[in-house]
Amino acid sequence: MAPEAITTTTTVQYHQEERLRQRHVNGSTIKNKKSSNNAADNSVAWRSSRHPLTTSAAYAKQFEHAPFTLKELRDAVPAWCFKHNTLLSLAYVAFDVAMAAGLFALATNIDSVFGGSPVARFSAWMVYAAVQGWVCTGIWVLAHECGHGGFSANTTLNHVVGWVLHSALLVPYFSWKISHSKHHKNCGNLDKDQVFIPDKRSDREERVRPAGVTPLVEHGQEEEEEGDIFESPPIVDLLRIVRQQLFGWPSYIIANVSGQKYSTYTSHFHPSSQIFDSHHHRQVILSDIGIAIMLLVLGFLVHKFSFLAVAKYYLLPYLWVNHWLVMVTFLQHTDVRLPHYRGDDWTFLRGALCTVDRDFGFLNFFFHHMWGLTDTHVVHHLFSQMPFYNAQVATAAVKEKLGKFYLYDDSPIFLSLWRSYRSCQFVEDEGGVVGETKPEPIDRALAIKIAKMKSTKDIIIEHQFPCEEHSAHVFDGTIIRLFRIPNGRYAGTRYVSDVNNPSPPAVLLWHGLGLNSACWVCSPSKNPQHDNLAFLLADSGFDVWLVDGRGSNPMEHSTAAKYPWTFSLDDIARLDVPAVVDFVLNRTGRASLALIGFSQGSTSAFAALALSEELNKKIH
Repeated sequence: MAPEAITTTTTVQYHQEERLRQRHVNGSTIKNKKSSNNAADNSVAWRSSRHPLTTSAAYAKQFEHAPFTLKELRDAVPAWCFKHNTLLSLAYVAFDVAMAAGLFALATNIDSVFGGSPVARFSAWMVYAAVQGWVCTGIWVLAHECGHGGFSANTTLNHVVGWVLHSALLVPYFSWKISHSKHHKNCGNLDKDQVFIPDKRSDREERVRPAGVTPLVEHGQEEEEEGDIFESPPIVDLLRIVRQQLFGWPSYIIANVSGQKYSTYTSHFHPSSQIFDSHHHRQVILSDIGIAIMLLVLGFLVHKFSFLAVAKYYLLPYLWVNHWLVMVTFLQHTDVRLPHYRGDDWTFLRGALCTVDRDFGFLNFFFHHMWGLTDTHVVHHLFSQMPFYNAQVATAAVKEKLGKFYLYDDSPIFLSLWRSYRSCQFVEDEGGVVGETKPEPIDRALAIKIAKMKSTKDIIIEHQFPCEEHSAHVFDGTIIRLFRIPNGRYAGTRYVSDVNNPSPPAVLLWHGLGLNSACWVCSPSKNPQHDNLAFLLADSGFDVWLVDGRGSNPMEHSTAAKYPWTFSLDDIARLDVPAVVDFVLNRTGRASLALIGFSQGSTSAFAALALSEELNKKIH
């Protein structure tokens, strides 16, 4: 999940000066400028326009041990910041609950006031859900304070208030409190932290390449080099972000998604889960009882009113709470500037400083400066029992002491979410200190080389794949050129051939308007074998055929074709698709094939299938 991840097996130094893009000095934000003669700064500095890069030597040298102790930081904070004011904490609860109740009361008038306009009524409900989500996220934070003991000096009061508030938001209070405590005690520790544990490089590669697959020696292709990982298209990452924001929190408490990997099923609702010790079982059951009561209340309301009413008043704001909870915690612990530690390289102080304070603008008010989640997160990890209403004073007090070890980012939060998600994908499998990274997406030398190549065949051979060139003759004299990749670089495949036909399954790739077959093999990424569909299919065990369709350049024709450039899209569907499909099937000896079309390619295929019942039997 970040710049080119770097590892080291030696004890490395914790040093953040060169990797800070922004620092707070005397309360103001100072933008760091990269120095051309500062190698560390150039290699690790956060860059807004490109994916961050580091080098193996540079990354490990970024981190030196802090020249201060936790006690020295505590002594820098006024003593009164650590004292609880129970009445003030209860006042915050009353204020937030009153705001939530007021919004609920206003929402009861939405349908009557905006009944004449569906668009206005829908918009009003969306506004209610968003604002109620802000308020209820603040309530979530107050329960979070109870879990840390920062709400009151009275432990019983902490647990009663926390249990009630969290149960109302479908959070298993005691179960979450236990795992969250482990997170604070092991923040930044890859082996013991409890949430937002990044993938290892090997985990990511396993999703790309089938287990047990080995390279084909005859094609001269070695194992993938550094950076040999999928580069997801932006739209794919956008959909994954939406999935994370909608389902990330429920997935975590139900199935421990993004948490430590355990040998058995792990859930915050299961007393025997490995995140709990035997003496935690009663607390987990109490958490489950709280959730069960809330679900019964919601079920009763659905029965008495309707599911739609419960969805509008409760479920939509609930989704917003989940969104903000995931977003702010993800951003505090996921950034290209943040290291992760293993073994003896980890210490509590190092882990506590592996966090980022972020400015959420006016939402800081609703989130109570998200004691632990927005702009006072670093102090929260240093002194988690400190009352949240003193966190800003404490942050100002320790910033001067922290100096270059204090991380702050006031970038727009949604832009930060996009950058962090896209840049932070995995860490290296070994090393005491690792950073989250992704490979650089573009190989510029390869891009220049591909641009100078004259045919699709040249590009395929350049990437160490076998290639055959064929010609399919159409009824009107047009000649359709095809390029075949009969097999990939790997001796093994994830597919089992048909017993009656040992040849690999055939796939036909048809390009879009204004393109040709090169569009399936011309991505100049750092990992072209995985980022070009034709190569990925070939390595996965398919017999891949690429079409240079009618209208592509260059276009061939026989003497029978008097006007080769005079054609319609109907000709492609009526003549070309059946002819090419029959040609490939005759060559491969198969009864059917798969067809993947891009843009016009898929449109032509659908049109051809609509015109011919026989063709439907040949394309599966």
